Amino acid sequence: MKKRTEKVLSLIITILYLLSFPVGVAILGIVFKVDPKGAELKWFAAIWALIGVALLAILSYVMKKARESVKADVFPLGDITFDSWRQALVSAIENRGYKEFYSELDGTNYSLSMYIYPQSRDPLAVITVIKTDALRESICESEADKETDLVKEYLNCRTIRNSINEIKIYCVDKISPYFHTLLDSHMWQDYKLGRLVVGISLDERRIYVGNFADGYGIWLYKKLREQFIAMAGLEGKEPLSKQ
Repeated sequence: MKKRTEKVLSLIITILYLLSFPVGVAILGIVFKVDPKGAELKWFAAIWALIGVALLAILSYVMKKARESVKADVFPLGDITFDSWRQALVSAIENRGYKEFYSELDGTNYSLSMYIYPQSRDPLAVITVIKTDALRESICESEADKETDLVKEYLNCRTIRNSINEIKIYCVDKISPYFHTLLDSHMWQDYKLGRLVVGISLDERRIYVGNFADGYGIWLYKKLREQFIAMAGLEGKEPLSKQ
């Protein structure tokens, strides 16, 4: 899914900037006695446009740096085997009332399981667990398309109009560059999609929990994070980076 929240925010700021122009003209006329039809207005419009372009450029840069600078919180997986850990996780998911809606195992070290909370509808609560050898962008794109089709099937619709709150858990045998690209980035929240991405590294024996910089949807991110932390038995434990 695309980062529509940031695009919508930029659009809103642009619209507000354009709407502020007549207000600025009125203030200029009242405070500085400038004739709205005079030559001074051209200079005012030019300066206002330059300020607007500079502010939008700064906003874009700040958003980009925020996404790049957020590192995932890392917790130890412990000595427990992955199968035992996953069994405990699935039990915790089901104890919270989630039901398995779909399960796929293709025999090539890839599996996908989707759990949906049946009492939820809008927003729809979804937990997806994916197991693969190494995380690649193509796998994420394929999984996202698959998940979209499954949600449409569950909702019995052609177009998803419901809000979705999703926890997505990637379990990998080994770390790949795209693993860090995905996990060490800002967990943006869409007005129609609340999301938390988690990575389980079996070779490092570590759990990576995607982090949030600041801004729209932080309350929803915290809700999903608290839910995963409880299900994974990480309550009261500090990330390795904070120990």
